[in-house]
Amino acid sequence: MSENNISVLKVNEVEMILLDEKLVKEVLRQKNSRDTPDIIQEKFDLFKEELITLILTRKEKIVSFSMKKRFDTYSSNKKIVNITSIETIKSEIDNYVVDFGFDNLLNGINSEILSIETTKNYDKCLTICNLKDEVLKGLCNKFIDNDYVNRALEVIRKNRVLANELLTKYIQ
Repeated sequence: MSENNISVLKVNEVEMILLDEKLVKEVLRQKNSRDTPDIIQEKFDLFKEELITLILTRKEKIVSFSMKKRFDTYSSNKKIVNITSIETIKSEIDNYVVDFGFDNLLNGINSEILSIETTKNYDKCLTICNLKDEVLKGLCNKFIDNDYVNRALEVIRKNRVLANELLTKYIQ
């Protein structure tokens, strides 16, 4: 939490909180209460593998969106100060682009995505993935529950302990 009461999320998009491992497993548990913890884990592992595959398959879209978002954030604070000539304006813009560090940022995002393939780090998937509709309306509905978002929101409404855990883990 910052001094202006603005939180920085620990996920790429707020909807990705609905993919928290505990929440996904609770939705699976409630969907079929006869499933053992091992079966729930197997179902979660299958979903996780599909998510990783989707991230790797859609890497270019994830990288493009991430680069745009980061540049938009970076450039929103930049102002052209010296307007004495077209050359000075061009020079300022060129300096902003250099300072942005496009190549380093691009390499960093690509490395993060590639690390997901080797580490299988589920939380890292949630921080890099910006495919919320493809995941929440596609993968979740196919592998977890055909109305996953509403089911997950219902679990959060009814389970205050889990809701507080999510709040603490992702927002506070």
